[in-house]
Amino acid sequence: MRVPLYLSVAAIAIALGIGWHDHHRLIAARAELDALVREGDAHAAGDSSGGSQDSRRTREEARKAGAELASDWMDYLTKLESPEREDGAVLKERDEELFRRTLLMTTTGWDSFITRLLEAEDVPEHIRRSVIFRTLDTWIPKDPRGALKLIGKARGLIGDDPRGASSLSTAIHYLARTDPAAAVERVRHPEENLAGCVNDRTRTSLIAGVAFSDPALALQLVDEMDLKDRHSTIFSMGETPRTGPQKTAVLAAMRERLPALANDGARAEISQTILSGLANSFTYGNFSEARQWLESAKLTPTELAIFARQVQGSVLRPETGLWIEWLGSRLSPDDSRRIAATMMNDWADHDYQAATDWLSNKAPDGPVKSAAITGYIGYIADYQHETAARWAITLPEGDERDNSLRQVYRRWPAQEADARDAFAKENGFTWP
Repeated sequence: MRVPLYLSVAAIAIALGIGWHDHHRLIAARAELDALVREGDAHAAGDSSGGSQDSRRTREEARKAGAELASDWMDYLTKLESPEREDGAVLKERDEELFRRTLLMTTTGWDSFITRLLEAEDVPEHIRRSVIFRTLDTWIPKDPRGALKLIGKARGLIGDDPRGASSLSTAIHYLARTDPAAAVERVRHPEENLAGCVNDRTRTSLIAGVAFSDPALALQLVDEMDLKDRHSTIFSMGETPRTGPQKTAVLAAMRERLPALANDGARAEISQTILSGLANSFTYGNFSEARQWLESAKLTPTELAIFARQVQGSVLRPETGLWIEWLGSRLSPDDSRRIAATMMNDWADHDYQAATDWLSNKAPDGPVKSAAITGYIGYIADYQHETAARWAITLPEGDERDNSLRQVYRRWPAQEADARDAFAKENGFTWP
């Protein structure tokens, strides 16, 4: 069969999007490809006669597959608890096979799957609950509406298990990404058997999901909903979006919202928390990508300072020098000095050799480098007293140099006073 071009492109996107090193995700990609090929077969057969009969047969097969998969999962998890467990390689192969079949389930199959779990009263409840939560994780991103229906159907079995509320929150989040109005309605007016599962986490997940497509509505919901933890909810608005346009839309909604807020405190809460969330979305990410977005977003100096305070401790170590230079050239002098010193101190703590190499051979001379030197001295002064002093005397005359020398002096052990004073005499200065 010749797979349609759009299916081939989708399959390639799956592969490139996840990376092949993760074994379970590789299984998922193969399963998705199988589903795409079957979809191509369905398209190819779409004009054949007897389509209605074929559809009925397909639905019946899906129901049978769902019930069988539920039984197989229960059998597998029961065996895992047995003292006479099978060989690890056999169990691993079985786990992968069940995972693969789960990914290929249809909505009809899932309905039959849950029905089989509910009817299997001879199987311990904790086994049946484990099956639900193991499999829901694969189903929710594909069909959050269907997942919500199934969570409601299995509510009696789920009981007060906290994983039920967690799954509900995740499903609401995924639904909110594509249909904010429907997700809001589900949270405001939940089905009777799901009302007890709606909590602050659900509302936070909803607002974070809505921010993907309608950040202005998400900000409105922050004020309308009874949130116990406003900070985490607002932070998630900035942290959750992944693409540049999504982040820009959140920033634009924030800027539009601020003038309407009643006081400086409310404006500071929204701006600082969303900007910190946006910064966190680049945690351990790609510097080039972050720089491209920052330059297009045109943050004000105040906005950039908030962003920098959040991102300073969570950049990729090899990119720390790039961040120090870029932020240092755009922040106010005071913010630049503080960020450069803090980032260099943290870098030296985690990768001393790389930090030393950048400072010695790559950092351009100027105020940013001087500030970075003070942070570097702050890390090494307890361990390498003379090296710290040598870096201190490279600083231009002024407060940074004097303060760094004082720091080295205080942390140079008193029993080594002769070496300390000899160093000062040799290099033509007196300790401040």
